[in-house]
Amino acid sequence: MKYLAWLDKTLLAKLAEQPIGRPVFLRATLQLTADHGRLRQVAEEIIRLASGWMNSTTAATHWQGGPADGHLAALVSFAQGQSALISSELTHGDEPTVDLLLMGQHGAIRFTDIVLE
Repeated sequence: MKYLAWLDKTLLAKLAEQPIGRPVFLRATLQLTADHGRLRQVAEEIIRLASGWMNSTTAATHWQGGPADGHLAALVSFAQGQSALISSELTHGDEPTVDLLLMGQHGAIRFTDIVLE
């Protein structure tokens, strides 16, 4: 998904501009698809990107919800002790949106976007 590649590049640039210390927690709420079958794909891609933002590999992932529920959440533990709560939700006909909060040892970055395609 082109948007997620852009998001990764944008967040990495922001982290370089506004260092927050070692990232320790990510909260990501993504409403990027109206397709129930793509909820997990979106969540898995954000988990992959979060591994890069955290500079750590994924140690464990616990899933809740599913396509039939219209949302999927993942609690992710990383090998170096960081964690993430990722929520992939249906757009329900609204504009796709992204809300990220990346907390570090010395600050935080909040990113909110309405995706206009």
